[in-house]
Amino acid sequence: ITTREIKQDEDGSFYNYFKVDQKYSFTYQENQTHIYYLVIEFPTTYKDVIEYSDAIDNIQVNINTQQVL
Repeated sequence: ITTREIKQDEDGSFYNYFKVDQKYSFTYQENQTHIYYLVIEFPTTYKDVIEYSDAIDNIQVNINTQQVL
């Protein structure tokens, strides 16, 4: 992670934005597989807070690709 930013939306909720600037190049001559894991940890200090029991979070992963000829 090269950049971490906390943003507030129009409803007043705060969100963490993480950015990775690392680039990968894949050739067409061989198959390659890269496996990534998204791990989400919820702080145990909030485990008994009833307001969070029905909370739905939105997790979005953007992958920008480009074919180079």
